[in-house]
Amino acid sequence: MTRKYHFVLITLIAMILFASCDKGLVYSHSAVIDQDEWNYEEPLVYDIIAEDTTKYYELFLDIMHASDFGYENFYTKIRTVFPDGEELFDVVSIQLADKMGSWNGNCSSTTCESSLLLQDGFRFKQAGPHQIILENYSREKLVGIESIELKLYSIEDY
Repeated sequence: MTRKYHFVLITLIAMILFASCDKGLVYSHSAVIDQDEWNYEEPLVYDIIAEDTTKYYELFLDIMHASDFGYENFYTKIRTVFPDGEELFDVVSIQLADKMGSWNGNCSSTTCESSLLLQDGFRFKQAGPHQIILENYSREKLVGIESIELKLYSIEDY
């Protein structure tokens, strides 16, 4: 086989693998950070419509940041607003690097992508619109955070 055919074959295999990775994906929304600078006054809002209260779900954050981001972690306040108006919140440390300072996830020369499991094996208690709000809970602007994507997966056989 020539190099051209190897490239085409590898590309097709990669496309099939990437397509199968999002099996069970129910919701996905990427909030792009303006000028790669997340200010604490600019919350990121995600609107999810929960239709099935019998299924189990997983909730992930996919974070894209500059490879020269200045911190190994940052804090975010995660607020959930339920259909009945009740609100819950928690402050979470988003760990982007290991103890040795190596970035988690995949990095290129300029950008890193990291995925974090927020919640595993949960069910919605109420059907209807839910709002998840992420707030920068650091003392300063976070320069180098490019986007944060929220993904909700349905778990088939939990």
